[in-house]
Amino acid sequence: MRKAERKKYRIIILVVAIVSFILGRCSVGNSSEESANAKNTESTEGVDSTVTNNKESVTKGEKTVIEEEVIEIDESKPLDSKTTIEILNRKPDSKWDNHIENNDDFVAQPLETHFTGSRSKIFNDSNHVQLAAAEKIGIKPITNMSEAWNLSRPIKLIASCEEYYLDELTHSYPFLVPEAEKLLKEIGARFNQLLWERGKSKYRIKVTSVLRTSENIKELMKSNTNAIATSTHQYATTFDISYSKFVQDSAENPRTFADLSALLSEIIYEFHTKGRCYVKYEAKQSCFHLTVRP
Repeated sequence: MRKAERKKYRIIILVVAIVSFILGRCSVGNSSEESANAKNTESTEGVDSTVTNNKESVTKGEKTVIEEEVIEIDESKPLDSKTTIEILNRKPDSKWDNHIENNDDFVAQPLETHFTGSRSKIFNDSNHVQLAAAEKIGIKPITNMSEAWNLSRPIKLIASCEEYYLDELTHSYPFLVPEAEKLLKEIGARFNQLLWERGKSKYRIKVTSVLRTSENIKELMKSNTNAIATSTHQYATTFDISYSKFVQDSAENPRTFADLSALLSEIIYEFHTKGRCYVKYEAKQSCFHLTVRP
């Protein structure tokens, strides 16, 4: 009996040992798995945290870039002189730069115009008279645009719009004092109005020169005999409008440039007789040289 009992006890002990061993292995496995899961969770949380921080950092970075690079301009108000240099490279809305090419196959229709007389005699305000007006309401002339921060008064950025088309500028910059910018828009709007009323046509006047620096003038004097050192263009009070070229915005009801030129002459005569501007007819440059009056 004792041998049988001993054998029985040995079997029980062996079973208990095996069970304990198995349970121990399971416990270790679960602990390892939990530990691994915890590490994975911590790792994942760390990655998410990093991504979030990076996004915030990037976002902040983008905001910083936007604040530094994008200059919001309220074109209804005069520009602060300190921002003029920064916006020289700004690209305005190109919507109004689009137009159709003049087609010689168009059969132009006659246009009613009321201007008569010699433009060279009627529009012959001297540079002396225009200069006096420019000095009174314009900026102080600057050598180049690096001096724009020191302007004596605000100026406005101009660009192609519904009222006019701004030609590619080679010897000037697209800025005018508020009074001149207003005059230019009114002339363009009046041109559009009469042209539509009299013939349902769509053309715009073309602006060919605006603000010039003394450096611009020196360079221009080499090729343009009309350019002078005391040009009123230096005061941002003066702009040139072509009387030989116009921008066509619709193929309907085409007109000759000669008729459009006569219509423009009629309109400028209106503003001239009302005391809104001084005008010089420039035959060689094919433009009206206008200076806003105080």
